Amino acid sequence: MRTTMLACLLMGCTGGEGSAPETGTPAETGAPVETGAPDNDATDDVGGLVIRQLKPDVALADFEAARDAYVAALEAQPGISTDREFEAFVDFGTFAAPEPAVFIGFTQGDSLAAFQAAADAVGTTPEAATFFGSFDLVTFGLLAPLEAGTPVDLAGIASEEGQILEVAVRDFSTYPDFDLAAYEAARDTFLPILGAQPGVVAEFQWISPADPNLAVGMTVYTDQASYVAVATDEKLTGSPEYIAFVQGYPLAAGYAATVVK
Repeated sequence: MRTTMLACLLMGCTGGEGSAPETGTPAETGAPVETGAPDNDATDDVGGLVIRQLKPDVALADFEAARDAYVAALEAQPGISTDREFEAFVDFGTFAAPEPAVFIGFTQGDSLAAFQAAADAVGTTPEAATFFGSFDLVTFGLLAPLEAGTPVDLAGIASEEGQILEVAVRDFSTYPDFDLAAYEAARDTFLPILGAQPGVVAEFQWISPADPNLAVGMTVYTDQASYVAVATDEKLTGSPEYIAFVQGYPLAAGYAATVVK
């Protein structure tokens, strides 16, 4: 997946070859951003999705300690309201447990500018250096709800004990002769069928205000047994609607995960 200047800020980049060009809005160029007072309007909030795979030589306890220190610094910044963490137990690329382990972070910011300001403030700290050195980046994306004006509530996603979060990342630039209307038709036909399956709690669709090629689907299941039942239901996975959407638009990355926090 392609990264943006915001991804660079979050990952602690310092510029040089391959850096994003300094064009666009002040938030994109690194110019001072006025974040103002806390924003109670969640309809313009964004979520920063980061999927990370531990480096092979990093111990899980060291990763967790580095992550917790970095996230504490990020959460202390103005404009950051919620930080969630999930641990993958199935990688859809292999249909097995990921090895090394994969963790999915999802952080809510009051706006695109507020998220960038927070990431910029902590991106060059010792906590960031230690944390970023502990993993390889699988995917980064800044996300907003597909339906404009929908309030963002990351705290409410997979909020019940034992629930499972499925994350499906798609990159439109990887599909030959991509037709957005055909993709949307396949998505909108399949998702109601998925949502009607026993054990499916909720479905969320996200797009990126920073990358028009990025789309992320999230499905919440009651528990791991419900997830497995749906994933192995041959009637569902063999249906024309499933084949048209899931097989027709392969994932750039996809995981089923348990809730860490």
